[in-house]
Amino acid sequence: MRAYVAVFLSTIALTVACGNKAEATKICEQAAERYVTCTEETMGKEMADMVREKQGGVEACANDERTWKYYQDKCLKTPDCDAFMSCVMDLAMKAP
Repeated sequence: MRAYVAVFLSTIALTVACGNKAEATKICEQAAERYVTCTEETMGKEMADMVREKQGGVEACANDERTWKYYQDKCLKTPDCDAFMSCVMDLAMKAP
């Protein structure tokens, strides 16, 4: 019986972890898209193209709960690109 309980609890834990990973990935993809959009709006298409070429941080973002929660709770809720970019810079300045 204990083995069944352990397997059941492990399955639940994996399901929750995968659900959080999917949510985190979605949030990080939204932040990446907005970053490119705001870069183009504030710095031009050339700079946005450079950002697009260098992208690849969605996976790293999704693996860092502090980062994706910050995007979710703060940056993605900002009303415009200036506020979004300021929020992203605030996060970068707080990095350990």
